[in-house]
Amino acid sequence: MLMTINGTLLAGFLAKVIFFFVLAGGFYADLIYFTSLAGLAVSLNGETENAGADEWSTVTEMATPKIGGSL
Repeated sequence: MLMTINGTLLAGFLAKVIFFFVLAGGFYADLIYFTSLAGLAVSLNGETENAGADEWSTVTEMATPKIGGSL
């Protein structure tokens, strides 16, 4: 069932991309459509087990100021 929905979302996305580049595309009007399709796909598929775990620790380490350390 989920593969059918993903295939339908992909087909709609590709059709809209082709229409945007070939015929006539309005960036601001189509941006809502593209982001809503991407958000729907992410919400349906969920998150993988370790998605973002390593990235989050790297971001927090980079955001922590080091006082008194040398460059």
